[in-house]
Amino acid sequence: MPVPGTLPRDTLHFYRDLTPLSSFAEATEARTHKDVPEDWWIVIADVAGSTQAIEAGAYKKVNTVGVACIAAVANVDRSVDLPFIFGGDGATFAVPEALRERVECALRGAQHLARQSFGLTLRAGLVSVSELTLQSHWVRLAKVRLSPHVMQPALSGRGWDEAERWVKVPGAPGMRQVEEGNGPAEASFEGFECRWQGVPSFKDHKLSCWSQRPRTMRTKTSQPTSACWTVSRIFTGKSHSTIPCALATCGLPRVPNRCLTSGACAR
Repeated sequence: MPVPGTLPRDTLHFYRDLTPLSSFAEATEARTHKDVPEDWWIVIADVAGSTQAIEAGAYKKVNTVGVACIAAVANVDRSVDLPFIFGGDGATFAVPEALRERVECALRGAQHLARQSFGLTLRAGLVSVSELTLQSHWVRLAKVRLSPHVMQPALSGRGWDEAERWVKVPGAPGMRQVEEGNGPAEASFEGFECRWQGVPSFKDHKLSCWSQRPRTMRTKTSQPTSACWTVSRIFTGKSHSTIPCALATCGLPRVPNRCLTSGACAR
């Protein structure tokens, strides 16, 4: 558990320097997660009114804007590895203080793109990890190696959920609202593409599973791991034929009343 107010000497490459885990199941273990440095920021970006837009048939526009904001932030500095999770209508990131101003600029550029090209409003804000920690909202993560060249972050602690809540509440402490007209707006979308190709099914079925422990249920942290492995064995006959899609707001011992949310696609 971090001591509020104590910062490492250099945290710029915190995520790059994390030892990658070899399996998604490992990411459900508390010991594998590390505290996000207090001089980092949680970035929340999502399309306002996305549910209504999707119901109106604009789901491709919503998803495209969500991916575009990832490209904008990732291109701020390609020499720094930044963890992010795609949420369909936006994304959640963690970024160091050294990149904060440039990330805000890139987000304003993404907001301009959303409004000008797609007629959508991209809501964005940054929440200080130190402020979350002071209020006992822990922010932790791990890194899973999906392939020799692809890493997937696994997020844990109630701080991620709390950051999203703060961004939707104007004036929350430790939160910086990002608005298109409040500063320079410049973003690079290099490498961004959205081909809309269907995910192939190798066994004639596609399955997306979500395992969530209710706040009111206090169970061992090994339960999500067992659930993932059990589903994998049922549908594939193996324990490693799953693809992690997202891992957020884990319970873990530090916050026993939180839940673990995980996703896996059986192939």
